[in-house]
Amino acid sequence: MQCPSCGRANDNDAAFCKHCGTTLGTSPKETQEVSADEETQVLQAFFASDETRRLQTVPNLRTAMMEVYGPQGELVDLHELPPTGTVALGRGSDQDIRIPDLTVSRRHAQILIEEGKYFLSDLGSLNDTLLNGERIHGQQELFDGARLTIGMHTLVFLYR
Repeated sequence: MQCPSCGRANDNDAAFCKHCGTTLGTSPKETQEVSADEETQVLQAFFASDETRRLQTVPNLRTAMMEVYGPQGELVDLHELPPTGTVALGRGSDQDIRIPDLTVSRRHAQILIEEGKYFLSDLGSLNDTLLNGERIHGQQELFDGARLTIGMHTLVFLYR
């Protein structure tokens, strides 16, 4: 039986959709009183579903973002960072996070993402990269709320 609300397939004798909990055999706009036993059955079916089990085994369902603030402290850009790979920061037009500031090198810094962790490194920039006011050497792990200074811009790393 197909759910009238979410459209997913369910067993023909099911009273509720195992994906969204809608009472089967009714339109999404109709409502019915649901007993505590029926509600328990719906929740058990939901938590037993393959999709729910798959989501429970994903280790880091967190999102990493980078806020970019201009020289006057105004938010000028916001970037969602990928869960793996690298993110290039700099003035060059080919950079993932472009910072249009003459005090920023074309290829200024880079973020390396490995196993859910984000690491910042300076790429030999002329004006350095600061992490919470300190010049970075080698790779430094980023944490939620970390403040990067690149040229006259401040970037805030959010990981939630």
